[in-house]
Amino acid sequence: MRQDIKNSKKKKLLFLSLIMSLIILMCMAIYVTRPMNDIKYDLNNTKYYIAHAGGGIDGFIYTNSKEAVLNSIGNGFKYIELDLFLSQDENLLCIHDIYEFNKMTDTKDTSLSINTEEFKSRVIYKKYTPLTLTEVLQIQNKYSFIIVIDKISKPKILNKFITPANKGKMYVEALSGNDYYELLTNGYKPMLALYEHKIIRYLYHLIIKRHRIKWIVTSAEREEDFYTLRFLKRLFGVKIAFFAPQDHQYSLNKHIGNEIDLLYTDSIHFKE
Repeated sequence: MRQDIKNSKKKKLLFLSLIMSLIILMCMAIYVTRPMNDIKYDLNNTKYYIAHAGGGIDGFIYTNSKEAVLNSIGNGFKYIELDLFLSQDENLLCIHDIYEFNKMTDTKDTSLSINTEEFKSRVIYKKYTPLTLTEVLQIQNKYSFIIVIDKISKPKILNKFITPANKGKMYVEALSGNDYYELLTNGYKPMLALYEHKIIRYLYHLIIKRHRIKWIVTSAEREEDFYTLRFLKRLFGVKIAFFAPQDHQYSLNKHIGNEIDLLYTDSIHFKE
């Protein structure tokens, strides 16, 4: 009889524990996925935006050109993203895509590689100047802006061109977890690219690798995907740099300053 009473008490305690655990989990789920604050951010504040591929210029995008970079600086952008490409002679060139670069420069060449001399002889859309990373760093030393590097995230390549002083004035999109840790140990400020299975991959790095990721670069196709971003921000304090197709950028206004800390943009212009 006494044993039956003990077993009954254990069952009740177990049941109550399960109920309490469910309540706690529900409260946590509500907290981490509820809408972010209703503060109306100044969407004309350039601190929320990254000029993608040097920034748009005269209706053209992805040029990574000198004129696009200077235009973005003139428009007040604090962050300018540039895509890097390793040349035949091991120089770092600002090219988003070699196929597109050939088209932009009216060249029939279908080669997957290019050397610096050939690169510098080209003209983008018959009026814009191609840039090497070295030239971008020279522009940065003259003006105050943060470089965001994409396409190449191997420190052993970047270290040949980037000084310790410049490392503090740039972010590098890490294309893998290994690149993220290598960049970190080499004095860079990396952003981990997470475009699929965000929570699972983030938890993997947090728990298995035992390293907190401070910035991620990501995207979202559905409104529901912002629940994931809220989860990561509220639970782990991660910051989000967000990429969206050009025609979707204006629809993200309500998320800027909330789920989105920085938004890559091709065409947003700011009021005077």
